[in-house]
Amino acid sequence: MRAFGYKRHGSIEQLQELDLPEPTLSRRSVIVDVDSVGLNPLDYRIRRGELGPLAFASSARLSCSDFSGVVVAVGQGVDQIRIGDAVYGMTFQPLGGTSAEKIRVHASVVAPKPKNLSHSHAAVVPLAALTAYQAFAYLAKLQTGQRVLINGASGGVGTFAVQIARAMGAEVTAVTSYRNTGWMASLGAESVVDYTEQDCCCLDARFDVFFDCYGNRRFTDARNVLSKNGMYITTIPAPRTFSWGVLNGFRKQKSRVVVVRKSKTDLIEITRLIESGAVRPIVQMVYPSHGYRDAYAALESKRVRGKLAVKMSRDIGPEPA
Repeated sequence: MRAFGYKRHGSIEQLQELDLPEPTLSRRSVIVDVDSVGLNPLDYRIRRGELGPLAFASSARLSCSDFSGVVVAVGQGVDQIRIGDAVYGMTFQPLGGTSAEKIRVHASVVAPKPKNLSHSHAAVVPLAALTAYQAFAYLAKLQTGQRVLINGASGGVGTFAVQIARAMGAEVTAVTSYRNTGWMASLGAESVVDYTEQDCCCLDARFDVFFDCYGNRRFTDARNVLSKNGMYITTIPAPRTFSWGVLNGFRKQKSRVVVVRKSKTDLIEITRLIESGAVRPIVQMVYPSHGYRDAYAALESKRVRGKLAVKMSRDIGPEPA
């Protein structure tokens, strides 16, 4: 079975095509014929060995967390998924990635694919959309009418964050560069800050939530534009960012780190938002399976608008979204 991944931590050059045995079925699992996988910065952080215990070495590691495809086998104890179902979801990458023609996944991590999305567009959704949704729903407990600033609004998590916050009734300010300011309103942003012209931590406005998707602003800086009971949320799990929350119990302004978790219930809610038209994935490019290195080179440039996908099912030319 064809796959791509790596056997040693390091740069893009460590990525290689792999020939792996097909997965075998186990209880409460399904086998998915993978059509497409979505790429996330988490992939290269793990590959580089940046995440400590999450980056333990293995003989061969698959590179992605997100997938979309069709169920081809169903294990014992699975009663809500059928062979032929179009599904999508995410895995815990350190224990089993998704960048292969077939994968075995626990039935609890898959949800029906949104009917209005192709597999390539569905594959980019789970990790990024779940990160944004869980940050707003569970950490911020976002309410209608609250004001949200999203730093890094043109990236993978950011594009979903703008739309999900708007769908929850928030007033959204998007922070991005001049290259992307023109299309933020189409996602639901009511105002846009070009960070090359203005520091978002020096605005006159006050925000209930400062969502740092890019991970380049400190809590101490964000406090300048937070409301009295405002919350700063970062997507970067690191000792430094966790340390900012140590004193949360002694101050009104809070600092939190969102650590995405697999949740079929949350993914079904995201599917509802997508099928209703409230949320749509922004996909810059769909690469063929042999273009996986090119895809990661683009991702690691940090200039991607939205998301990138890699098609596993057949070799095609690159597909601009």
